[in-house]
Amino acid sequence: MSITKLALAMLLGTANSAPANQGLEVTLSADCQEYQAGDPIVLDVRITNTHRNPVTLYGRLGWGLLSGLSLEIKDSTGKEIQPKFLDHDMPVPSTFDDRTYYLTLQRGHFFGVTRRDTIEQLFPAPGAYTLQVLYRSPIPAAMEPLVSDTVVRGDGVVASNQIVIMVGPTACRPTGTRPNNSFKPKPLRGSA
Repeated sequence: MSITKLALAMLLGTANSAPANQGLEVTLSADCQEYQAGDPIVLDVRITNTHRNPVTLYGRLGWGLLSGLSLEIKDSTGKEIQPKFLDHDMPVPSTFDDRTYYLTLQRGHFFGVTRRDTIEQLFPAPGAYTLQVLYRSPIPAAMEPLVSDTVVRGDGVVASNQIVIMVGPTACRPTGTRPNNSFKPKPLRGSA
């Protein structure tokens, strides 16, 4: 397939937004719930196959409208916020017909990526922000005959859960940690 045809197929594939999730679940999590200016923020995205059949995906997750993952940020009024830098990872079109760039997820298996930013790169001021990730395959629908068992752009968008991030005077408090780390295991019977 020529580069021109492939580029046209990518653009035409973006026009179809039929909601079909292909048995995928997208989960977004952050390393903390509260941040202050200067803090790094780490976001993890997992794409899990919840369908009973295997699902094949393009194996290079990138950030941007044509790369698979889009980060949506809204302030407390619901207004969409644009980060300082626009995500624009671009998949290499010649990899679309190379099966070594694909992976198959069995039921219950996941594939993911970690994103690292600073608070200033994502949020313009202190406040509460809602984050959500949208997954849409970067594979143009026109390529479906080449990768018939694979999720393609025409299969639609899968939205993640929403998380709320607070930006203010409090530094990052990691999620999932115990506030009191005083756990001491009991000695085994017969040990001193």
